[in-house]
Amino acid sequence: KYRQEINLDEGQSKAMKEAIQKAQTRFLDMQWDMQSEAEKLIKLLKARPVDESAVMAQMDQVLNRERDIKKAQISLLVHLKNLLSEPQQNKLTELRQKPS
Repeated sequence: KYRQEINLDEGQSKAMKEAIQKAQTRFLDMQWDMQSEAEKLIKLLKARPVDESAVMAQMDQVLNRERDIKKAQISLLVHLKNLLSEPQQNKLTELRQKPS
């Protein structure tokens, strides 16, 4: 959004684009895996009677996948931020604080 305002150069732009494309593929795989784990949880919850220990173990699997996705998202954000110089980061912070 603020590419021109922070003077993002071609190398930075290319590196960001590549990192985002790589991350999107990874996120898709991770979300697919999380959905699979969630479906297993739903199946366990539909059982009569419900096996509480199995449900809790499967819930841990779902939460682990969710945690991995969040860590990957934060990792991407940190990587993108580190591609910017300090003046670019400062300018970006300033731009974000202005009312739209």
